[in-house]
Amino acid sequence: MRPEAGGAHFEYKGRMTSHSRAGGLILAAIVVGLAAAAVFAPISTGRLGLVDFQVYWAGARVLLHGGNPYDRATLIDAYFDGQPPAWTFDPAWNPPWLLLMLTPLAALPAETAGRIWLLFNFALLLATPFVVWQLIDAPDRRRAPPWLMAVGAAFGSALTLLAMGQVTMWVLAGLLLAVAALKQRRDGWAGAALLLTLSKPQLVYLAVPLILIWATWQRRWRVWAGLLAAGALTTALVTMLAPGWLVGYWNLTSSYDFFKHSAATVGGLFQAYTGSGVLRLAGVPTLLLIPRLARLMESEGVLTGVNVALLISVPLAPYGWSFDQVIMLPAVVELVFRLQHSTDRRRGWYAAGLLATYALLLAMKTQGAGDFLYAWVPLAIGGLYAAVRRMPAKAGSSGDLQ
Repeated sequence: MRPEAGGAHFEYKGRMTSHSRAGGLILAAIVVGLAAAAVFAPISTGRLGLVDFQVYWAGARVLLHGGNPYDRATLIDAYFDGQPPAWTFDPAWNPPWLLLMLTPLAALPAETAGRIWLLFNFALLLATPFVVWQLIDAPDRRRAPPWLMAVGAAFGSALTLLAMGQVTMWVLAGLLLAVAALKQRRDGWAGAALLLTLSKPQLVYLAVPLILIWATWQRRWRVWAGLLAAGALTTALVTMLAPGWLVGYWNLTSSYDFFKHSAATVGGLFQAYTGSGVLRLAGVPTLLLIPRLARLMESEGVLTGVNVALLISVPLAPYGWSFDQVIMLPAVVELVFRLQHSTDRRRGWYAAGLLATYALLLAMKTQGAGDFLYAWVPLAIGGLYAAVRRMPAKAGSSGDLQ
């Protein structure tokens, strides 16, 4: 009777798991469907999702037609009827492979392309916490709770990112693809995915070198090969479309003052109050931490190593808007994972601290606070992450992260 009962119980549990997963997929489909209806409804007007995206779209469209995507006059004359736009306009100074990847959307009208991009980013934002949950190594993993979707959707900076039509979710997707590929030992694809992250190199100046040096220590040379091959292929394609892009890119970036904008970093906060940009390069010395972080990757996994690297580098980045802080979302999910798998009495306080961080961040967003005032966010999340990592493991449990 016991074996039959045990078998029946196992089968019933399996059905519940399948039903739960199906319910989660249905819920996600409903949420995305409602978002799509809102985004594409006739009453959805204004520049929601277009503010920054239209700059990327214009650059990609110029590239698609063989022009210089880094020339301000070309962009304005071709796609703004020769009139300066109503908002501050700078060419996208991101590397050209980002614009190349956006050329399919550049074939569409700007408003349609912007709404598709908005919906795409929203779907990525909802999916990211569940993807990260599956990437965490733990032998007695609990099923991802349905409310995990809110960990991404309620992150105030992420909502700003969606409204602006920014590309930081693209960078985050590249990191997660690289981590997933490394776990599956698909090293060539992992290297190729890293090219996506270099669309905003100022955000991954520590994480990407860490992955590459760790791969070198592990003699996983295909990671390098994948990155170099993807870089060579995209560069060749861009050069075929616009042979003069390199000169235009050099002229733009060599004369561009990247520190003229407010930054949601320690250096940006210091500059806002003192006028000195001396701390804008404070992250450079953190490159010396790579050997220690590589050992952390070996002992606790690639995702944990990358998360720690991001928590160190984001507040010390030379440049970064508050919405770029969404790149810390995997670290937040890992923090939530550790809290759920712990019986430590302090976990309630840490959970309350995370909720308070979310609430204050959203409150600041509604008040339109200056970007430099968000420098505290990565520091708060990093502090919570470090505290939760120090919590003692559950006695007799196999649930320790590996």
